[in-house]
Amino acid sequence: ELNGRWLVFLPTLSLSANYDIGRESIRSPDGTSWTVTFNASWPIFDFSRYGQLDTARAEEQIATLELDAAAREARFDHANAVRDLEVARARVAVAEQALEVASETRELIATQYGAGDTTSLELTEADEALFTAQVALNLAQLQRDIAIVELLYVSGQLDDRVSTW
Repeated sequence: ELNGRWLVFLPTLSLSANYDIGRESIRSPDGTSWTVTFNASWPIFDFSRYGQLDTARAEEQIATLELDAAAREARFDHANAVRDLEVARARVAVAEQALEVASETRELIATQYGAGDTTSLELTEADEALFTAQVALNLAQLQRDIAIVELLYVSGQLDDRVSTW
């Protein structure tokens, strides 16, 4: 659009022609007359045209800056999504280890309970710890899956089918 704004500084040209048939006169003994007019105007200085040109330049700069800002924001969002996915995967690994420890602890306490070395309260606490570890693993897996979806979204790879679920 900026290049088109320079066109207002070009000269304006016009050409017109008339041919008339009428009565005979001294100017027109045969009753016909014709005229051809050629006009050319060249703007020397016009504040509004320079203002429009400056406005177009400013709009171009604004559009460029907005595009740069959007690109920076997209890179930032992508980096955050990658980082969030890495953190979520690490949390899943920790939760899996915690579940394994809770499961082994529960088996050990169940064996001791069968031998009469522990109370039913300790067995119940081990069951509760195992359940809590399983819930923590499920939550970590859900957060990992959400991080994957967010990464796909900011990467522009999220399928349109997801919105119809």
